[in-house]
Amino acid sequence: LMVWDFATEQLVCALEGHTANVSTVGHQPGNDVVLTGSEDGTVRLWNVADWALAGTMELGLQRCWAIGMSASTGSVVAGCDDGAVFFDLAADAQNAAAKL
Repeated sequence: LMVWDFATEQLVCALEGHTANVSTVGHQPGNDVVLTGSEDGTVRLWNVADWALAGTMELGLQRCWAIGMSASTGSVVAGCDDGAVFFDLAADAQNAAAKL
């Protein structure tokens, strides 16, 4: 996944880690992470300050197609082939980061 600076039209970085196509990206203004979902069945959390990988969540539900985030609660939903997963971004991001 490539991150571009819209104003300068310059490549900022390439986010590497998914082993299959990235199919969805989620972000809420004021939040310090971007979430990416992939056909590899994972959701990855990226720190927007330096674009470092902050955590990986193995969903176990086949391909991830959609991510939705609530700005008010920090809740996230990931839609996959075999169902949906709801999680709390603050709590579960810490758990995902601890698994790295």
